[in-house]
Amino acid sequence: MTFWRKKDDPVSRFRDDLMRAIDAGNPDTVKSLVGENMDVPLGILGRGFDRAVAKEQLKIAQILLDRGAKVSAIGMGTARLIVAEERHDAFRLLSENGLDFTRFIVNDDAGYKLRLRYMNKALECEQLRDALAATKAELTGQPQNTISNTNPRGPKPDGGLSL
Repeated sequence: MTFWRKKDDPVSRFRDDLMRAIDAGNPDTVKSLVGENMDVPLGILGRGFDRAVAKEQLKIAQILLDRGAKVSAIGMGTARLIVAEERHDAFRLLSENGLDFTRFIVNDDAGYKLRLRYMNKALECEQLRDALAATKAELTGQPQNTISNTNPRGPKPDGGLSL
């Protein structure tokens, strides 16, 4: 039986390489590391997914989701940070993939509940805008221009909505 020192362990090396690629924001490296033919431990995928979301590397987070990471791997700190800092894109990615942010309510935290309610309403507005844009594009025969990356905090400075 062969034992590796921790840094020589292939799984540890893989985990370290994945975390470095996430920290560097390199989706191509992440994609090659977790390739289709790789047997990637779910624990490492989950840790990488949480790290990618925390560092706002949502393209990488999507790659890890596609590869099998579960949204339930998101830790309380990351989830509460997303709500506290109103990170709408991360909130949308996680919500649309089934994460229930209400499970991170601690001691009936009114501030978190209020922000969470705001984030849910903003997500509903984004989804309605996207549906409206898709319907408009379908009716006019023009290519769809999604608005999911707009600021959900309100209308544009000129007072209009962009569709």
